[in-house]
Amino acid sequence: MATTKRQRQKAARREKLAAQQRAGKLRRTRNRIVIVAVVAVVVIGTAVLLFTKNGPSTATIPTSSTTTTVATAKETCPPTTLGKGAPAFVFPSGAKPTTLVSKDIIVGTGAALKPGDKFTAQYELATYSCHAVVQSSWPAGFSATLNLSSLIPGWVKGLPGMKVGGERELIVPPTLGYGPTTQLLSSGIASNDTLVFVVNLLKIG
Repeated sequence: MATTKRQRQKAARREKLAAQQRAGKLRRTRNRIVIVAVVAVVVIGTAVLLFTKNGPSTATIPTSSTTTTVATAKETCPPTTLGKGAPAFVFPSGAKPTTLVSKDIIVGTGAALKPGDKFTAQYELATYSCHAVVQSSWPAGFSATLNLSSLIPGWVKGLPGMKVGGERELIVPPTLGYGPTTQLLSSGIASNDTLVFVVNLLKIG
């Protein structure tokens, strides 16, 4: 009976020792796997770093100021806002004119404007780059003298003969407008822009 008990105790100790050995072997196996994985990550990371440093770089497309002058004109168009009392603006249809266009929308009944006259008017300005109104004098009004020291050539050439009370459309090519300037981009006027004015003549003198 005692021998049988001792045998069971020895068998239990052997089983416990075997279990401990198996657990130790499993831990060593897991540790080896972890070490191998860490080494692989380090090797791969080093290779990527070396390739990035020494390999061909990815090209970045630069933003050229010379190519965005006209491209950004549309982006800098101010919101289309007509002043109080301003008539509805209809942008001209068809191809963009290359010469000055001066056309009465409404023929006035008052005195006719002559070069050198002082006058008061209202106007709306649209541009072909924006295809919308970018400036308006409404409702404050605008006063000037019909000469080149006060106005662009398109007005000086296009307004004579207009009568008080009338409304006239002027389509002004760049050579008679603001030309190749880039200083007015924020106002919706691009370099070499074609301008569209609708002018209402209020009074002369």
